[in-house]
Parts: sequence; structure tokens; C-alpha cells
Amino acid sequence: MPPPRRTILWVALPTCLAAGLLAVWLLRPQTRVESATPPLAKALTAAPLGTPPPPAIGPARLVTRPATAPAEPQSREARWRARGQAWCANGQALLAAQAQGQASAALITVAEQWQAEQERAAQDLTREWEQLLRARPDPPSQATADVLWLLNHPGHDRSGAHARLQALAERTRDPYVVGLSAHTLCKTSEPGCEALAALWIEVEPSNLQALQLRPPGAHAAPEVVERYARALFRGTQSVDPRIEYLRRLAALDPAPGPGLQRSSQVFILIGMRAAFVAPHWSSLIRHCRERVTSAGLDCGALAEHLWKHQRQDLLDEALLLALARTARPVPEHWKDRARDTEARMAWMNGDFLGESTAWIEQEARCHPNSAGAAWLQQLLAEGESRAVDARMPTSTAQRNALSHKYRQQRGRGLLEEAPQPTPRGLSPSP
Repeated sequence: MPPPRRTILWVALPTCLAAGLLAVWLLRPQTRVESATPPLAKALTAAPLGTPPPPAIGPARLVTRPATAPAEPQSREARWRARGQAWCANGQALLAAQAQGQASAALITVAEQWQAEQERAAQDLTREWEQLLRARPDPPSQATADVLWLLNHPGHDRSGAHARLQALAERTRDPYVVGLSAHTLCKTSEPGCEALAALWIEVEPSNLQALQLRPPGAHAAPEVVERYARALFRGTQSVDPRIEYLRRLAALDPAPGPGLQRSSQVFILIGMRAAFVAPHWSSLIRHCRERVTSAGLDCGALAEHLWKHQRQDLLDEALLLALARTARPVPEHWKDRARDTEARMAWMNGDFLGESTAWIEQEARCHPNSAGAAWLQQLLAEGESRAVDARMPTSTAQRNALSHKYRQQRGRGLLEEAPQPTPRGLSPSP
């Protein structure tokens, strides 16, 4: 039986492209999926036993970029179009060879060079974005450029960029600049993090993203946790500067045509979106579960408040359900919400995962339409929960079936506590 048609694509697409897409599914809060990319040569040479050797693909089949720069300077659009034509030709050749069950050393060379070109394109595109932003004098563009520089230069001295972000935030007090700078410095607990976190709350006192940027630690005192929880009641909106950051990057190339530039943009931005870090609520959830409070904090009311004002992603929903399940008894409407969230997660890790594998082939074929670009646009415009709702089955019966599937796979629902381990030396109760 011939190998699957998409084998070459899954192997040849670089980490920055394929992993960016896959991370959208792999970062589901209740499901961890481990994946490994098989060796390229092994995958491409896995021809079925008992079949005659496939016809060789000579080196001439590989389309390459000119070794020297053209005499006349090209526009940025023209350069990407020229690179894209060669990349598309090779991608289509790989798909055609895979469909025919071909495998040869020359084909492996084509695939490896196609992959290398995609990797170079991702690096070139983010560098170009940084240059375009640097040419703009407004503070939001400058802050976006500094954060992008940090992404493009891992291992370099980051103190200069961090200092620029902090100075820009303190000077302008622009909500986007302050929020993005606070997120960037606090992600790795850099000097200046606490000052920027406090400034963000001062600039946007009702933004839940600012209020929960620095949650209490795992061993925080009960009064610290409760003070944090009560502050969250002040939040009436959830404006994430990281989403605005991605929108600004996408707007630099608002409508790239089919090919290398579009595929790079789509998977870079999807990968960035998937890498967002959720708030750490372990101390808050434990506090509510143990009821370590003298002032009677209503954790159920807090979960309700945050569901109304914060819920945008499946990870938000999972955290809020964990908070809601500390109530005794859990209100009935939370059980309906849990079933809906479970259905969304099951669909994302099932049907959506299956459908999305075709995106990679679509990009390699340089198809005029791009399902990946459409998903990215919807994700940035509406948030994950609404984007998923717009695509998954709508009937109650279908969603209940998806919820049931999720519970079967996980062993329990989102409102059920994890079973406690049996103490050593004791047998489980009958």
C-alpha cells in the first residue's frame, strides 16, 4: 500500500511552520499530545515492498533562486513573488512524486532544499517586519519592533531591548505599549517587571489582563490570594496586548498572494498565538477549594464574573471551570458550560486536527485560497472560543456526543476533581 500522500509535507515542512500550526491543538489545557518528526530521508524512502524502483528525479527538477542578486533592485513584493514561484514549483513536484509513490536520493534533496527555503523565509520575513516597524516613529510600532527583535535574536543580550521597552512604556503610558512591555518582561521575570505590572494596572484599572498578570505564588498567604481575587472583581474587560501585537504584524502584509510569503506569515502567527502563556491560578483555586478565608470570598461569583468578562479561549474556559467546581453544589448552568467546553476540546483535537492537515498541502500547492489564513483571521478577530463555535457542529446531540468522547478519553469531565492517589500500603475502598 503506498505511503500517505501527505508524508512528504509533514516531514519536509520545518518546525517553525508545522509546529506553529500543530501547537494550536497541542496546547489544549486538558490534553497533552507528544509528537516527533520522523527522519526526512527515512520517510521519503519508505517505498512499499515488492514494488519496482521508482523513476529517479534528476537534480534538474529542483527550481532554485538566482545565485546572484538581479542587476535592478526589486521591490519587496517582487522579491517574494520570485522566491515563491520556485518554492511552489518544488512543493508541487514533491506532492506529485509522493502521489506516485516515488522515492529517491534526488527527491530527498529536493525536499530538504524546499524545507531549508521555508526556514530561511520565516527568518527573512520576521526581519523584514522588524525593519518596517523600525521605520515608523510611533511608540506602538517601536514597541512591537523591540519585541520582535527579542524573538529574532535568541541568545543575544536582551537588556537593551528590555530597557527601551520599559522607558517607552513609562514615557508614553500608552495602554498597548505598557501592556506589551509588561508581558514581555514579566514572562521571564526580568528587572522592571513589577514596575511595569503596577503601571499597567494604573493605566488600565479595569483590564483583567493587567489585573491577573502577576498572580500570587503557589505558597502565597491566604490574605494575599484573597486580595488578588477581590481585585479581579474590578475587571470589566479583557484586552490582551499580545493579540494586538499579532494584528499589527499581520497588517504589515495584509493580503499576501499564494506561496512562500503567505505560508510563512500564516504559520508564524499561528505559532505565536499558540505560545501564549495562561495565568497561574493554582493558589487561587486551592484557596477556594480549601475555603481558607475569614471574609467569605464567593469563588462561585468570581468564576461567574470572569466567565462573563474574560472568556475568549478554551484555556480560559478550562481555568474558569476549575474555579467553578470549587463551589458546593456546582450550579446547573456550569454543567452545561462544561459540556460545551468539552465538546469544543474534543472537536479541536479530532475533526479540526484532521481537517487542518490539509492546510499544509494547500499551502504547498500555492492554492489561491488559504484555509490557514482564514482561520488566523478569525482567531485574531473573534478569539478562539467563538472561532471554534463558528466551525463545529451546532446541534445539542452532536455536542453531547463530543462531550462524551472527551470524557471517555480523559477519564472524567471538566467539573470533576481528579481522583486522589491511594496512600501507600492501603487498598482502595470498594
